Amino acid sequence: MKIRDLFREQENAETVGMCTVKRNGESFTEEHRLLREHELTIIINETEAVRLVCTACDIVNLVVGRLLSEGFVERAEDIESIYICETGHRAKVFLSGKAAEQPVNGHDKATVSQEIQTCCTDNINLIMTGRPLKKIAPHREIRPEEIFELTDRFKKDVKLHRETGGTQSACLMHAGRVVYTCEDIGRHNALDKAIGEMELKGYDPLECLLFTSGRLPVDMVRKGIRAGVAGLVSKSVPTGQAAELAREYGLNLYFRAWPDSYVCL
Repeated sequence: MKIRDLFREQENAETVGMCTVKRNGESFTEEHRLLREHELTIIINETEAVRLVCTACDIVNLVVGRLLSEGFVERAEDIESIYICETGHRAKVFLSGKAAEQPVNGHDKATVSQEIQTCCTDNINLIMTGRPLKKIAPHREIRPEEIFELTDRFKKDVKLHRETGGTQSACLMHAGRVVYTCEDIGRHNALDKAIGEMELKGYDPLECLLFTSGRLPVDMVRKGIRAGVAGLVSKSVPTGQAAELAREYGLNLYFRAWPDSYVCL
């Protein structure tokens, strides 16, 4: 895969003076750090495919993870090249081999059709892939200490959240060791960044766990299934439909993952 990234990461938060009002009537002006939104369009083989709002860091990871987790590709080798422009607002992607010939659900590629409604602001798929989910292969048993290591690491690596209170985070664990952490304005984006890191570094998905600070509806679980990881861990909870989907495709779910306990599916 050829990567040409011209974007230089910018400040992801800004300082704004605001008025704080207390219950006793006292008020005063103080400075607050607010998260900045960044718009990104992913263009696949000269067709606009995805528009999203994200935090302007780890954009290459985000693009690779989004392509995999939404079914545009099955592995990093399906991507021939990625170009990120100077402003970081456009990512041009060219697919290779069979991935470049993948039909788009029988529709013309210019047809605007939203495959998945997510709660991340303005995140929209403009084309559909029709690539089916696959069951996750058998893998080794996950040890409890791995889950607790993820919960401990999550509390340490949330610098931007401590600064602004406005991010979701994700972690990637490989072979029992946390190898990557990230933050983003949206939980879907953060999870995609971790998936992108896994693909770009060539980690075996069956030796990987993904952690998310967000809840787990169907679209988040679908990302874990497409990534092919051994398990998806969350400090929040899944929906009933998401739990059913995870069971059907062999994805282990660990939720309400806190420093002293977790629930497993």
